[in-house]
Amino acid sequence: MRIKLLRKLTLRYGAHLPSNWYWKQISEMLLLTLVVTTIVVTLKLLLHGVPLRSTKSLVPSEDSKLLDLHNFKWIANNASICELNDNSAKLLVILVHTARDHFVERRAIRESWGSLTSYLDWSIRVIFLLGEEEPIPKPHQQQVKSDIETELVNNGDLVMGNFVDTYRNLSYKHIMGYKWVLEYCSHADFVWKVDDDMFIDTLTIIDWRATELERKKKTKLIDMYCPVIAGSKPQREDGLKWSISKDVWPFDTYPTYCSGVAYGISMDWIRKIYSVTSHAAQKILWIDDVYVTGILPHLVYKQTLELPVLKFTWPHFTFDYNPYNTTFCLENRDTKKDTRNFGVIVRLLRGTFLERESRCLWNRRWGFEVNSINSLIM
Repeated sequence: MRIKLLRKLTLRYGAHLPSNWYWKQISEMLLLTLVVTTIVVTLKLLLHGVPLRSTKSLVPSEDSKLLDLHNFKWIANNASICELNDNSAKLLVILVHTARDHFVERRAIRESWGSLTSYLDWSIRVIFLLGEEEPIPKPHQQQVKSDIETELVNNGDLVMGNFVDTYRNLSYKHIMGYKWVLEYCSHADFVWKVDDDMFIDTLTIIDWRATELERKKKTKLIDMYCPVIAGSKPQREDGLKWSISKDVWPFDTYPTYCSGVAYGISMDWIRKIYSVTSHAAQKILWIDDVYVTGILPHLVYKQTLELPVLKFTWPHFTFDYNPYNTTFCLENRDTKKDTRNFGVIVRLLRGTFLERESRCLWNRRWGFEVNSINSLIM
């Protein structure tokens, strides 16, 4: 209203108005606008909250590529899942590779180790990575699609890219996870990548990282916690799960790499690996563990002479591949609740008992933690 009046007076009287009067009116209006804007923004902050830590993307806004996919886009996403209201909290992001129809595996994680959202001064976010259905979906895939849409609404933790979700596209899924965390969780303090049939002791993993952060003034910070595989040879026989022809990989051995079943990686090395993907998109190796944690770091080394500092984690794994013993935890319960006889990372057998087994391990791990705290208090 005041602006309209000022405009009318200016048009009518023009230069006859005192210049100091004119500028006084402009100054008052600018001040009023600033005050109103400040009040509106403050109310929004109080009502909705905002992340106090910077969430600025580390991926260029025009970057619509994923390796050799030039029109990559997010089919499903939760861009705000990593927002934190506590500026002092550290953030652990866990990227889970999962298949579209692995509803049981995802539910088992959410009901066990994935249910923990904070520990000590850390916040924890678990994200499930998916591709989309085939261009011509099979009859059962229509139901899978419908169930995924319901799952997305109920949980908000699915991230999906526009590539077909197949075993041969795991390298796309792996790099998509890196791209996503750089774009939407750039303030994360550490990241773990796991398969959906793994049990992860998130409490001990955070303890590991917290210890390393305390020591960082004395020793170099660990870049990757992983099961290191060195001197591995390609399988050349046809019909095997990981068969690779010499046309695809002509060398006799793979570079040293991390087993992708479960490994931790710093944001610094996620950024470095992602930065060389444009140079490695012409020949993508579909065995994602070798490609992402072996070949791409080798390209980083060629450019920077840097290699990640590794912490060898195989001794902390528990494996049970016996098909007749699908209940490692359930059938090996110790009478003492504060005793645990499994590793930080446990590979579970898919099937009937996976959910119960995952909950059993989590209950025992959490019970161990509670009893340890009680012993300190008493």
